[in-house]
Amino acid sequence: MDKLSARRRRDDGEDEEDDYMSMSFVEEPQTKRETFAQKKLRKQREAEERARVPSKAEVAAAEAARREAALAKSTLDASNKGFKMMAKLGYKPGSALGRQNPGGSESDEPDQRLREPLWVSVKENRGGIGLDSEKKRKLRESLRRG
Repeated sequence: MDKLSARRRRDDGEDEEDDYMSMSFVEEPQTKRETFAQKKLRKQREAEERARVPSKAEVAAAEAARREAALAKSTLDASNKGFKMMAKLGYKPGSALGRQNPGGSESDEPDQRLREPLWVSVKENRGGIGLDSEKKRKLRESLRRG
């Protein structure tokens, strides 16, 4: 009767005790194996995806994303050989390169030295290097005259 009442308590959800001596093991759910036809279809879809030639727009977008990711990453890494050489010469991260102003830090002039390298700006059109500045100059002249 004692065993029967214990079973009833477990069935009801009251006073449930774990039986550590039982031989019941929790089995991991087994996933169904992929059939040959499913595997063949999956391989075929993957091969078609790899064989597809990306459009010019997709290639340009991927290139721009790679460029932005590379430019966002700091080139001044402590493991970088150039950084190690600059550190030996007295460079500290965040400080500017070059000679300081003649007045030093006491002068009223702000420090004009660069603290970061120049950023790359990629031209999107095929107009040439000086075409944009020439167009701006002509526009300014026409506004002054008119």
